[in-house]
Amino acid sequence: MRAWVLVGLVLVGVVLAGCAALSRLPFSRECPSPDAWRLQPMANSALQRLEPACAREGLEKATVFYLARRLGYTPDEARQRVGVTIRHQALEATVPAVLTGGPQPVGLGGPWGLLLADFRMWTTDFAAAPVGCFTPTPEARPLAGYKMACWTMVVSAPQEWYAFLAPDRKVRVRSTTPSETWFLWGVGEDGVWTLLGGMGTPEPPTDVRARRQTLQAWAEAFGVRVLDPSTVERAYGLPVQAPPADARTWPDGDAALTAFAEALKARTR
Repeated sequence: MRAWVLVGLVLVGVVLAGCAALSRLPFSRECPSPDAWRLQPMANSALQRLEPACAREGLEKATVFYLARRLGYTPDEARQRVGVTIRHQALEATVPAVLTGGPQPVGLGGPWGLLLADFRMWTTDFAAAPVGCFTPTPEARPLAGYKMACWTMVVSAPQEWYAFLAPDRKVRVRSTTPSETWFLWGVGEDGVWTLLGGMGTPEPPTDVRARRQTLQAWAEAFGVRVLDPSTVERAYGLPVQAPPADARTWPDGDAALTAFAEALKARTR
């Protein structure tokens, strides 16, 4: 697997392990239970908009938890700062799903390590947002039990980033191409969002600015904001965490990244 794909699926690829819950965020008086949530059509997309707005807020918080892990925070730190319940159910499967162009089979894999306290990651340049939802069909067995499923899109620029898996596995990645990763979230009767898996695009985007403009348009249509490191810091008090002082000396290259990803996956089975 090429390094730019592993960027998305490491933390993402940095994200997952069984089906584990963090904290429980009770419904506010202003937000009804998922039984009252609904999906509405969006122009020029097969995906739908989640209503009411407070339901989208919950999905944004789940997305911010994932982004906080990319910014160097532990699961406990992310949970305390964002104040959200999430679960992680790593699906390595092809599932019937809806993308912007319509229904199609989608292969999901990872992410790994999202809820693993021994795993840390430090990145600095990304833009992310939920972009639309769909109702799983009866034949979508891996998605059974979820009332709705929603996609979050993450676009990352070329950058240097670092990851650590206790006690002593380290990797330094100098990506030279952008990456685009889509993460699928499911929500059930209790209103807790579960990260089901991610997929990297077959080829990396050639124009990061253009893809971020597309992300901005889709986010606006869905009724949310685009989340980048500065927005996450302003809105949630989560500044980028500095990597360890010796991070630039850590092992690098595709072989080191592949070995790290395999070790992380094995730890989060």
